[in-house]
Amino acid sequence: MELIGYIRVSRVAGREGDSFISPTTQRERVQAYVDAHQHKVIDWIEELDVSGGTMSRAGLQDAIRRCEAGEAQGIIVAKLDRFSRSLAGALAAIEQLQASGAQLISVADNIDSTTPTGRLMRDFMLSIAQWYRETTKEGWATSRENAIRRGVHISSHPPTGYTRGPHGLLIDPKAAPAIREAFHMRARGTTYREIAEMLDQKKVRGPATREQKRWTEGSVQKILQNRAYMGEARSGEYVNSDAHAAIITTAEYEAAQGVRTQAPSPIGDGQLLSGILRCAGCRYCLQPDSMNDRGKKRRLYRCRPDRKASGRCGEPAYALSTVIEPYVVAAFLDALSGGLTATQVGDDAAVAEAEKRVHSAEAELSEYLTYVKVGDVGGSAYQEGLKARQQEIDEARASLGAYARGTTSLPPKDIVDVWPTLPTGEQRVLLASAIDCVFLRRGKGNIASRVRILWHGEAPSDLPSRGRVVPLASFVWEDDPAPAVSLAQ
Repeated sequence: MELIGYIRVSRVAGREGDSFISPTTQRERVQAYVDAHQHKVIDWIEELDVSGGTMSRAGLQDAIRRCEAGEAQGIIVAKLDRFSRSLAGALAAIEQLQASGAQLISVADNIDSTTPTGRLMRDFMLSIAQWYRETTKEGWATSRENAIRRGVHISSHPPTGYTRGPHGLLIDPKAAPAIREAFHMRARGTTYREIAEMLDQKKVRGPATREQKRWTEGSVQKILQNRAYMGEARSGEYVNSDAHAAIITTAEYEAAQGVRTQAPSPIGDGQLLSGILRCAGCRYCLQPDSMNDRGKKRRLYRCRPDRKASGRCGEPAYALSTVIEPYVVAAFLDALSGGLTATQVGDDAAVAEAEKRVHSAEAELSEYLTYVKVGDVGGSAYQEGLKARQQEIDEARASLGAYARGTTSLPPKDIVDVWPTLPTGEQRVLLASAIDCVFLRRGKGNIASRVRILWHGEAPSDLPSRGRVVPLASFVWEDDPAPAVSLAQ
């Protein structure tokens, strides 16, 4: 008989003992049987790390198909449970083989399925295989459930920020503060790369970084998605929400999930007006960029006309950083001298809470847009859900802005004196504390004629932002002779 040799191992790594038959051993047993009975193996099919509880195995199905097509006269296995551990599935597959005149041969069980006694033994052995699989699965499920109930963290290594104690996880006093800070940073919109740099600076090491010198964005993302930091032990459907001491609260965990961040500009730290300067042609924020001018790199802000969710900007604006930044700063400092009150948004707990509300609302909208489909809930309900989440974002941002304007004032003289010494990030915060946005018109010549600064309370409430798509339209101020034109497409 011309046969296909089929080899299967549920799990290769770390297996040994009588219950484990290696691929090499299976092949040797099959080959010895074939040689002794003057059969021939025309092909070998190996499926490693594949469960016998399912018949949806590509290699096995290919072997059955080839037998049905007449390319082989049967399938030979070293042991019947290598063919299947499912009685119903195996019987169905055997019926397919027999319908096409093919046979199944099991070397270890010495089964000849051409006789009634052989078929009885075959079915009995398959039942035993299925029983073994089911009892093993039930035993493992019970063990997992009991372990989770006791607060055991089922993993080869404890999560970074914890150590393994005799009765469960214990907080690592050296690493836990950095892990908590990582969640807070992510909730504020900090990128994975920046969080990785923080962990490297604090010399925090963990299971994912023992084989590498630095944290990666992927390893940081896994940390921030691990619910163990809320005190939770979990394995599949089994959950113990009070298994060990928590490093963060549920609110802190949720605030760090689904946050959309903008990648840092490759130009560097010098983009003072990022997030503040907008194109008057479409009302979107201008993007930091650079250009080569006779071999010298020059920074600028540019509207990307094609990168708009609502259409194409018809009047994209741009300006050199060396032109627009000094103009806005001079206007800001002059306004301070004239009595404008700037507020400093620092680490105040109430401000942090307001920021968290904004990030949480934005994350909720992001989740809604990702997982909820119009067809699932209907057009009207979908729009209502979208509107409610956008309203929550607007209210959260308004609350944050109102609080910031009401915080302790920074003396104008102090700002003017220390301004040149401040890092760009702090300068940007101070500008944002007094300015809602700065609009730039397309054109050349005097920068003053192309710029309109909107102080707190003057900006429209419907400006486009991350996670918020609005009809594309131009912004026109009083001395602009051009009419307002809708640019939505």
